[in-house]
Amino acid sequence: MSILPIEFLGLATAEKIIHPERSLGKLHNRIVFQGLNNSRYFIRIHSKLIISNAPPKLNFFERRRIVLLKVKDPLGQEGYLKVNANSLRKRFSIAKRAFCYQKKMDKLDLTSTIVEQIQAIQKGNLKAGFSTTKRLFSKEIYIGHKQNGLYEGYGILKLPGLRYEGRFHKDYIAEGILTYSSGDKFEGKFSLGKLDEGTFSYQDGTRYKGQYFEGAYHGLGTRTYSCGSRYKGAWAKGKRDGKGIYTFANGKLLAAHWKDDIIVEERDLFEIQAALKGRKRYLQRLAAMKQVPPQ
Repeated sequence: MSILPIEFLGLATAEKIIHPERSLGKLHNRIVFQGLNNSRYFIRIHSKLIISNAPPKLNFFERRRIVLLKVKDPLGQEGYLKVNANSLRKRFSIAKRAFCYQKKMDKLDLTSTIVEQIQAIQKGNLKAGFSTTKRLFSKEIYIGHKQNGLYEGYGILKLPGLRYEGRFHKDYIAEGILTYSSGDKFEGKFSLGKLDEGTFSYQDGTRYKGQYFEGAYHGLGTRTYSCGSRYKGAWAKGKRDGKGIYTFANGKLLAAHWKDDIIVEERDLFEIQAALKGRKRYLQRLAAMKQVPPQ
């Protein structure tokens, strides 16, 4: 399932809507979806971020006026939000009957539906204010938004053997989907145009989800091989390096310390699991500290 990147606005008013339905845009706790920085799309919420992999249960009264969205906040924390159903429906101009039907089909978790709505809006915005740039020397074609002569916002970039669709920032690809002519695909974030964090799916069925540095696996990541085996742990410069757990296709587990893709020492499974969890929490705290400005 996709996850919606959001920003918390606190107490805020949304743009008043007269047609097709009336919405007064009163003062409430609201969020805005990244990529839709328009007051019209400020959505009313009824809870703080609920950190959980499974959708929280709603009582009888909540089920009548609340839906769930799986989101990611600016600090990288993922979880669920209780969102006002009418606010969400009106802001995206969804008909009542269609909205009620979708609530029933999705069991109140409307994340996928709203992802599709946002993608449609972004593509509509692209058609409304796009420009096309062709650079003959590099055979580069860009269709999308610009600011001060630089690629900025939503756009599509085509190069020989490559196609990128997503968000740009100051002429660099920032977050989106990069597709290769071979069929390989990367979906995630970029740092100064280089792979930073996300999921790389290879044509042969191999898949890697985790962190990168200078275009190579680096940090924490999980690689699932086409044969069914999997490695979860530390990487450095594209090689297994540090503590990790290798799961064979038959389900057998091997916990070890690796160096340059070679097992140096077998370790206790529970020790490795605890170490990986501790390092993940440390990296999350570090990322949060970088995004919070000093007082």
